[in-house]
Amino acid sequence: AKALAAEAKAAASAQSKAKKASEKEKEVALMDRMKKKLVAQGATCYPDFLKCLSLYVQDVLSANELVTVVEDMMTSPKVRETFDEVKLFLGIREGAACKYSTNIPISEINFSNCQAAGTSYRSLPKDYPLPACSGRTDLCHAMLNDQWVSVPSGSEDYSYTHYRKNQYEESLFKCEDDRFELDMLIETNASTIRAIEPLFEDSEKDRGRSGR
Repeated sequence: AKALAAEAKAAASAQSKAKKASEKEKEVALMDRMKKKLVAQGATCYPDFLKCLSLYVQDVLSANELVTVVEDMMTSPKVRETFDEVKLFLGIREGAACKYSTNIPISEINFSNCQAAGTSYRSLPKDYPLPACSGRTDLCHAMLNDQWVSVPSGSEDYSYTHYRKNQYEESLFKCEDDRFELDMLIETNASTIRAIEPLFEDSEKDRGRSGR
């Protein structure tokens, strides 16, 4: 059993390494094509593009902001064609066929036509843009999940307009509300005491001085 587990682990590691190497090769090839076309377009286009890309890597610009800033540089049709591939790599998809142009909250995704695994898990839509990640290790590629998400179902889903709670849920929510209100009252009183204590101490000191 241990030998089979080790063999499976080695196979998964080899597969993740191959996938990672393939992704890196695609990234390098894409940036190389972008460089050649920008250099052919103008002497300053590629250096300016690298400056903007550096701001994106440093988290100064978001993916959408990066696209907005550099889009004016993409004047020729050939450059724009390659730039469209760059936008796909950044997770930005355009066009009528792509419903999710940017990463939106999970609660706003329509999972009705997505593959299900049990009652609580759904696969993300195929046109949902996944954020690019370059910092993953082999173990991350082998173990982390990018396709399946947990979604509320039944009485857990409060997004329904006509959601009705049973008597036990009513009691539970009422208990939570009462505890929250009690916590707020306790903290309000404690805050008032902390504010009054210095004033009371100063008053006692002044009273002691006047008594002398």
